Parts: sequence; C-alpha cells; structure tokens
Amino acid sequence: MKNFEALQFDLNKCIKEINDLKTLLNTKRELSEKNDILPFFKQRKHLSAIGSFNPNISLYDKIAYEFDIWGDFKTDVAVGDSQFKAYCFIEFEDAKQNSVFKKVGNKSTTEWSHRFEHGLSQLVDWFYKLEDQRATRGFRTKFGGEASVGWVERQRNPPFL
Repeated sequence: MKNFEALQFDLNKCIKEINDLKTLLNTKRELSEKNDILPFFKQRKHLSAIGSFNPNISLYDKIAYEFDIWGDFKTDVAVGDSQFKAYCFIEFEDAKQNSVFKKVGNKSTTEWSHRFEHGLSQLVDWFYKLEDQRATRGFRTKFGGEASVGWVERQRNPPFL
C-alpha cells in the first residue's frame, strides 16, 4: 500500500495482536523480515500502530504498509495521527542471532551487523528526503500540512525531524 488508510484503533484487538506476537516469538528462534515479520504485521494493524515512537501521536488513525517516500524510498510501516499531523515510520529487519551485532575476528567486542547498518542508513535516507520535500505541495498533501515525523518533543508547533 502506497498511501495511508484510515484506522480506527481498537485496544481490545491490539491486546489480541500482542498475544499473537508473544506466540510468534515463543515458537520461532529466528525471524525473516520478508517471510515472517512483514506478513505478520501486515495482518495486525493495531499492533503495527503502537510500534511507533513519536510522542506527538495521540490517536493512531492512519496506517500504511510499504509507504512510498517520493519514489526513492519506502517504509515497511507508517503510522500517524491526522489531527496532530504526527507520523512515525517503521523499518523491519531480520531477527536472527547476528542481526544487530556480529563477532569479528578475535576481538572481544562486537560490531554492528550489516543488516543493522543497512536499516539505520535507510532511516537517514528517509529523513533527508522528507526534509528535502518539506516545503512542497506534495508534502502538505501527503501529511495534511506541516508534520512531525519520528521522535520529537511535544510542543505547540513541533519541528520536523
């Protein structure tokens, strides 16, 4: 889905979906982004919505999967609050033994894994593109005006990050 769809958040459904996640995590030691994680969350919109971290979101009423960021990038999930114009983009990666850290040679300390660095670089690319598009008509159309995306402090006119 390339655009936002309306979501009427339901806490009871979300609690059931949280229990589904607990079951998934208890039954599989490793998870693939494409085969396990993405399909699981696409079927659980309420759980997907609460996975956001933007304190300006008060009501989860917008959601999109594979949200298009001006053709250059896409997020796995985007959630938002249309009233406060606050949004959060979520990127999934594999959940495997070496998804975050990897051991290199005989070093006692680990290094960031390729998957982790790839995911982090995607976030940097998104914020660059969003900031670049911020003053455009397309941005206002997509987000309903000036929007906060990601983690920001709550204030009257939140800055775009």
